[in-house]
Amino acid sequence: MFQPLRSWLLLGLLSLPLLTATISCSKKEDVAPVATTGAVEGNITPAGSLTTVTATNGNGITFLATPNASTGAFALTGLAPGRYNLTFTPASGFGTPAPRAVDVVAGQTAPAGTVLVQGDGTPRGTITWTVDGTAYTSTTLSGVVRAQGSATEIVASATAGNVQNEVSFYFSDYISGLGTYDLYANGPGYNSGGYSRTTGGVTVRYGTYLYQTGPTSGYAGRGTFTVTGYNAAARTMSGTFAFTAINTDDPNNITTATITNGSFNFSY
Repeated sequence: MFQPLRSWLLLGLLSLPLLTATISCSKKEDVAPVATTGAVEGNITPAGSLTTVTATNGNGITFLATPNASTGAFALTGLAPGRYNLTFTPASGFGTPAPRAVDVVAGQTAPAGTVLVQGDGTPRGTITWTVDGTAYTSTTLSGVVRAQGSATEIVASATAGNVQNEVSFYFSDYISGLGTYDLYANGPGYNSGGYSRTTGGVTVRYGTYLYQTGPTSGYAGRGTFTVTGYNAAARTMSGTFAFTAINTDDPNNITTATITNGSFNFSY
């Protein structure tokens, strides 16, 4: 009658090592791995202003990241703990931001913050206008917008059909902020608007400045350039414009071009 009991005891003793091994394996699987690397994350503004972010450690080893062209976000992962020096490669038309240092800790993400990238003065954005009932939109901008002390020039070109149109603005001094700037010519210190139309290789130019000779001497176009949005730190500008310009190629033929519904929104 004791034989079954002995069998069960023997079976239990034989199962103990297997049970112990199973418990031991379960405990090992529950232990989280120890992190040995960290990461760096940041953002650039405006998006698209940097092509590369480079992190350099104390041994001179570099790690590269390409910022998201739409959001400006960037990340560097798999970095050994330590201090890293971040440097930046600007896109065309932008200046180089100052380097910054970040400390990487294993298992953590170090914030690099927001990197503000300033332009080199070249306008980048959109300018729209209407002339002779046709609306034009241009993202082909040129010229230079200066922060202070010297002239600013902005040029926008657009093509509709076989007609190429161009509007331009010249300010003898820098644009200092919000407000309306008159477009006319009156000796030193003038601001002016210009317009040209090229059809079949023939260009006709118009301007808001005074004629000096001919039957139209003393006659001037007029207009306004109104800045409704201005951020000197971010180098952005937006607003509206309108002007009437006189044919400058033939002072004996008084013709005008009227620019309406003008708007601009660009960084520089």
